[in-house]
Amino acid sequence: MKLGIIQLSDIHFNSLEDFVLGKKDLFIDACCSELTDCSKIVLVITGDISFSGDMNQYDIAYEFFKEIERQIRERSTYINSFQYVIVPGNHDCDFKDDSIRDIVIDRILLTNTKIDDNIIAKCLEPQKNFWNFLSRITGVNYEPCISYKVEVRLTLDENIVFHCYNSSFLSTLNEKIGSLIIPKEKYLYRDGTKEKVVISLFHHNTGWLSPGNTQENPKKMFESHLIDVSDIVMCGHEHSLKQQVVTSLEKKENIIYLEGGAFQYNDMSEFGILKYDTSTKEIENLRFKYDADELIYRNISASNNIFYLHKKIIGITLDDVFYQWLNSIDIPIKHPLKENLILPDIFVYQDLEPIETFSTKYIQYINSKSILKNDFGGKITIIEGDTQSGKSSLMKMLFLNFYDKGMYPLLIKGKDIKAININEQIKKAYKQQYNNDSFSYEKFKQLNKDKKIIIVEDLNESYLNNEGKSALLNELIKFAEKIIVTTKVQNDIKSLIISSQKESDVKRFHLKSLGYEKRNELIEKWIRLGQDPFTCDNIAIEHEIKLTFDQISNLLGEQYVPSYPIFILSFLQGLNGSLRRFDISQTSYAFCYYSLMIAALYKAEVPHNKIEGIIKFLSEFSYELYCLNKDSFTKDEFYAFYTKHKETYFVSFTPDKLLEILFKSYIIKDESENFCIPYKYIYYYLISLKISSIDNKKEQEKIVTNLCNNLHKEREANILIFLVNHSNISFIIDELLLTTMLPFNEYDPITLDTTDKLFTMLNDLVDDIGHKVLRDDVNPHEERIKLLKKSDEISQKISFENEKINDEDFEKDENLKDINDSFKIVKILGQIVKNQKDTFSKNQIVSLIKQSYYVSFRSISFFVKMIDDAQDEIVNLIKDKKLDIKADAKIEVKIQKLLQMMLYRVCLSFFSNLSLSIGTPNMKEVFNDIAKDIGTPAARIVSFTINTYYNKLNVKELKDLVNEFENNPVVLEIIRARVVNYVYHNSLDYNIRQQIGSICKLKLVNKAGYMKYIKENVKLKSNS
Repeated sequence: MKLGIIQLSDIHFNSLEDFVLGKKDLFIDACCSELTDCSKIVLVITGDISFSGDMNQYDIAYEFFKEIERQIRERSTYINSFQYVIVPGNHDCDFKDDSIRDIVIDRILLTNTKIDDNIIAKCLEPQKNFWNFLSRITGVNYEPCISYKVEVRLTLDENIVFHCYNSSFLSTLNEKIGSLIIPKEKYLYRDGTKEKVVISLFHHNTGWLSPGNTQENPKKMFESHLIDVSDIVMCGHEHSLKQQVVTSLEKKENIIYLEGGAFQYNDMSEFGILKYDTSTKEIENLRFKYDADELIYRNISASNNIFYLHKKIIGITLDDVFYQWLNSIDIPIKHPLKENLILPDIFVYQDLEPIETFSTKYIQYINSKSILKNDFGGKITIIEGDTQSGKSSLMKMLFLNFYDKGMYPLLIKGKDIKAININEQIKKAYKQQYNNDSFSYEKFKQLNKDKKIIIVEDLNESYLNNEGKSALLNELIKFAEKIIVTTKVQNDIKSLIISSQKESDVKRFHLKSLGYEKRNELIEKWIRLGQDPFTCDNIAIEHEIKLTFDQISNLLGEQYVPSYPIFILSFLQGLNGSLRRFDISQTSYAFCYYSLMIAALYKAEVPHNKIEGIIKFLSEFSYELYCLNKDSFTKDEFYAFYTKHKETYFVSFTPDKLLEILFKSYIIKDESENFCIPYKYIYYYLISLKISSIDNKKEQEKIVTNLCNNLHKEREANILIFLVNHSNISFIIDELLLTTMLPFNEYDPITLDTTDKLFTMLNDLVDDIGHKVLRDDVNPHEERIKLLKKSDEISQKISFENEKINDEDFEKDENLKDINDSFKIVKILGQIVKNQKDTFSKNQIVSLIKQSYYVSFRSISFFVKMIDDAQDEIVNLIKDKKLDIKADAKIEVKIQKLLQMMLYRVCLSFFSNLSLSIGTPNMKEVFNDIAKDIGTPAARIVSFTINTYYNKLNVKELKDLVNEFENNPVVLEIIRARVVNYVYHNSLDYNIRQQIGSICKLKLVNKAGYMKYIKENVKLKSNS
């Protein structure tokens, strides 16, 4: 049996001219398209039926809803019940000048004491018309009140109970956040086992409730109560659709939170539908939004719109100690706004790469959260991953989420498995992980298989060989419906053949590091943690997320450290300075890697006062390996260095113990009797740490000069990046400034003025690439996610092709070396500007930024000459291949356009690298002055890009810039491209978008208008 719940909110009926009245048939069409398989319908309205509580407005509402009910009944054969569940909103109050009521409300908010019934009656007076309307449309006589229940019978043994709360009984005409309460005496509770599902309804989200003036906090008390008794919470008032799952640590339960969009707000209209299947306990959450161009209510449901209300078996509860362990975090992560972090606070489900598809060009990754789905398939799931990849956290969260779904996992450690018969270990695990007194193991054992799951963590640590492991899995599948296994990365994972199972029953995956989208998701969780979602500045938070994402990506480098959650969290903590109790003087970039090692050593249970000594040993040892040009070492070489090091420094551990610590912390990895530091950036950081501590300045200068002369080499370039973060090496500035003058020193920097060769080559391209329109309906958050998804796709393709230029390639080609050096120099100089601008003089910093501009502009100049020289050669080559084609002129034009587009992309690529590498907040005037000093359009574009990326776009400055270059179409087009990017990735008021569009001569259009423009543009180009 299926139940359909239509959720409307914030309708604001006012007159027969209301916008939404003309959309009634379209609304019914949308509802009927989804509700044909439902036998019961409930129309839920979470407040603000009327505009001002007038009875005439309720008469309009009554006719509207009754007509909807009539048509839905007629068009949906199976519907046998249509009910209304409605709560009032602040617009459902007929406010009049009632000074007595205002005084009463002020008194209630001031005292936080129990409210007398007579006072409540006074506060409810403005809602008289609402309660008359509710009684009329439901046929039930309702008296004005603060809370009430509505029961909907589904089956003989199941029903839904709506807990309805009147959040607006204290509303005033100009109400403020924090001015409302729900008295605790009016809370509604479950009546017993009969109530299978509880849906709590109210109008204002809880951010509007008062925090109180006493020890009791009405807001938190009501939120806690909702989590305790509700399965679903529905509200409105904020005029936007929102869904999320809210977790209660104390009660170990999840609730589904749905905030309804406004059904009528200006010319916008949104609503939601919930479909509940009583047999599968599946809830489908559908969201609809009116599309004025298509004249339909469009389904805009999120991809994660399926929820489950699982029937839990009474008595099966988790052991408190074990539950706390499941929620614990294995590394010492501290957050500036939340004192006690739990795993769900900072957890993101990573992607899984199917191992069977390694040979496929475009691998379809799978979200590991999909393991929770009933239709995931595969009785046995095997997940391989590195030691620090996040396998343990994934198993903890799967355990918690399966339990929330009404399924009962058991977690068994691989190291405890010594034979294929592990019945005793299963029994022991149950007694440790669940409350055996309230529900015995014998009862658990007799549960249906589909209620039980076995999680085997680190099967590779068991005593079994591959045949034994295979036999073990065959035994476990007899006990539980699903088996989930983790193991280390190994070449023979497919040798775990489950002989008695079909191959389709076994799924094998590799746990991936966080891609761009997942990385952003984790950073967003971190930044939003501890923020009040109802009062925080979302625009400022979105900007902080973007900047932090760039910082973290910069820290991760080109996969020198995998983007595992543990590393990203360590970097986030380092950026927050949470570990500054250790006495260091390094700036953020180096400090983040320092904090990463601290976290690793802390996890390996190294005492705080011993960590510095280990890092000192590692820096000395890494530098020796660098001097010997070695990437790995033997145990004997480690012992030999230990002996030498001990002659000069005190060492707190024996060589064996020290090696054990370094293995356990994964700072050193054992690769078949050869040891190495597995993450390159850690190795580079440790070498730079040693170089920065060398007392002999001449020796130090010699090392730095060698590094600068070998920027084309990965190792030297990255050591130098870390080295500039050590503020005690001042002479490095002069060496770097000299280095910036070397790449393409025979070329003049591009200027992009009308006499520049680059301008001449790009001028003909402007009409083809020109921006003529600006969409006014782009959601910046959605646009960012779309961009991140695209980046993931590109990264995946590059990873598959695995084509990488090595150091030898640079040695053979001087131009390739100069291009690489240009990028690396700008990145290194950027590190100084971003992290150490306060430790050098302004003149030094300005010189660094200027030289970064110049080296980038010279690099572009090289490409200009290269493409110009190659153009005739390429044309002749293609003509030779196309001897049967007579239209040689057209071929030449097309090739020219292609080369121009290539040059345009190169130009933007260098501008982007320069802007992201050297740019930093709070230096707007410095970048503007540098652009004026250089005095070229190219410099103006770069400074404009930097300042609009890190700061708000100033409309007046944009207008001045556009006027300045009104006769330079190439520069204007690059400005427009930057402006479009800015508008699409920042939340702006409509009037600001209008001003920007007007200044840049960009026509504002919606999605339909944009698609029309694209089609017309393509048609024009195809005819030319």
